[in-house]
Amino acid sequence: MVKLNCVVLSAVFCCIAIYSKLVPIKNSGYKSLIPVKSLSYIQGCLYSSPVKMTSGNVYSANMSLQKVSGYVGHHFVNSSASGFLPIIIPAYIAEHSRGTYFEHGERLCLYGFWDNNTLNFHVSSLKMNYGYKQNVAGIVNNFRAFCRISFKRLLSSWGVAGGLIVSLLSGSRDCLSPDVCNSFRNAGLSHILALSGMHLSFISGLTGMLCYRIFGKKYELLARFSGIIIFVWFAGFSPSLFRAFLFSLLLMILVIFKCRVDEDCFISVLSSVFLLHIMIRPYDLFTIAFMLSYAALAGILILGNVFLRYACRVLPSYIAGSVSSSVSAFIATSPISLGFFGYVNPIGILASVIVSPLISLFLAVSFFCILFSIMLSFLSPVFSSILNELYYIILFFVNFFARG
Repeated sequence: MVKLNCVVLSAVFCCIAIYSKLVPIKNSGYKSLIPVKSLSYIQGCLYSSPVKMTSGNVYSANMSLQKVSGYVGHHFVNSSASGFLPIIIPAYIAEHSRGTYFEHGERLCLYGFWDNNTLNFHVSSLKMNYGYKQNVAGIVNNFRAFCRISFKRLLSSWGVAGGLIVSLLSGSRDCLSPDVCNSFRNAGLSHILALSGMHLSFISGLTGMLCYRIFGKKYELLARFSGIIIFVWFAGFSPSLFRAFLFSLLLMILVIFKCRVDEDCFISVLSSVFLLHIMIRPYDLFTIAFMLSYAALAGILILGNVFLRYACRVLPSYIAGSVSSSVSAFIATSPISLGFFGYVNPIGILASVIVSPLISLFLAVSFFCILFSIMLSFLSPVFSSILNELYYIILFFVNFFARG
């Protein structure tokens, strides 16, 4: 039974008030004198790294606006602008524009048009790239973009396995074929490709374990925190990853101050994270990733132990925990999936139990293969073969459940 305290009650009240629209949320969207439907030119900086859509032909991103142009009546008008605008970038522009990374923080001028059907600004051409701002933030963003592009190029030689590594560690699906992405979605495994707490926990655990083996327990917590910071900086703050980051950060603070951490504490921490998240990034509130991320973790924390007691009666303990977590997350996220997509996929419960451990193994092997291939580059073909074999094992199960 979840104990209700002021933090939990505040989170529940805010959730009800926001999603029932009792409390209006300040709109950080498009603001300009020119109607959005009249836009033909926008200038600003990318607020998020473009994400390849399922079709594989276009990328979606958000742009923080500075200037816009378009026809108002019979006159072509220029105007300042603010807020964010969702944009669609054709793959041939995003992938083949020389000297342009198309990464977070890059300042771009784009021609295109507003589509009322998709509610996105569709880019038709790149007019100019102003690069990154000449300040600390700009230098950091430029270095991050360079690291992400170099990482993709390094792993491109590892074929399909390299594409999966890029997706799992950077959130970019550029190197995955649309068929593979569709298979993960049809198998109810889209959450594995979406950066979330699973990836953050893996990185934190791996860096903590390595530090413990080498330097002992004294620096383990620092290593975990460093691993988390580096990963979220490299991967970027998606709504689910930002939630996982805040959750991990608050838990570490509790550990440092030697506070008691139990089931009730986890619920309070999640409630605190929710309140912090909506204050820092209110524009995440109505994204599907935000809703699914919080609903899934809340379901696991509230219902997990209930199902675990029953699962332990018929299943080994190491399987019962995974099954109970999958069932709890499925129940909690089903209303959201039905509302947005019109269907739910129960096969994802069983698929997660089998595929998630394989993904964790794949990530662990990938991490060491990357390190050793940097030091011993002549062994790269050997590492590529090992990872591709693991990849095809994972893909076999993904395709099996996708057909189910």
